[in-house]
Amino acid sequence: MTSILFIAFISLFGLSSVYSNIADFDCFERVDPGPGRAYFEVYGWNAQNKTCTKFIYGGALGNRNRFEASEECLQSCHDAVLSKQLHFNPTRRYSAVNRLHEQFQIALNLEQVENGYFKLIAQPDGKLLSVVIPNGKPSIEIQDFTGEETQLWDIIPTGEKDYYRIKTRSKVFDRMDFMFLQVTNDDQTQVNLAKRDNSYLGQQWRFI
Repeated sequence: MTSILFIAFISLFGLSSVYSNIADFDCFERVDPGPGRAYFEVYGWNAQNKTCTKFIYGGALGNRNRFEASEECLQSCHDAVLSKQLHFNPTRRYSAVNRLHEQFQIALNLEQVENGYFKLIAQPDGKLLSVVIPNGKPSIEIQDFTGEETQLWDIIPTGEKDYYRIKTRSKVFDRMDFMFLQVTNDDQTQVNLAKRDNSYLGQQWRFI
């Protein structure tokens, strides 16, 4: 009896984690089954082919780009995402300005590659912003091109005009996958990775 009740609880919990009426910027997140082992057939918006696709959600974590029905997914995401398509000129040099500390800027070229990911090419040296995990703890460094997923990034609208979050493609420890600016008490700055935090301005960037 205990095991039956446990399974029922897991099922109800998983269904309660399928979102509706989400903020349109959440549609830019890629579908994420999460680490759970439950089996829920849900739908997520695929920004590359502009359709809703079925995937299996494991019942834990993941993100808000998941819906019980294809129709709900399409209604929530189609028009909203098309109105916020990302267009960056690969030959133009941008400055990535952090919202928390606007004096901090990163000079970049943004080159879109396969599946809608971006390479962030630091200027003037032409090397790529890359995720490295030397001692089990992720950090961001500038490296030569290696063709690895650690050098590919998603650029995700925040829902506020001209501000974005920058998320690594690579799977890092404890889902610490969003670029943020850390400012110390003595006003030192460092770019690193952290879990998504909607309220933290250090995870929000604009390109000028």
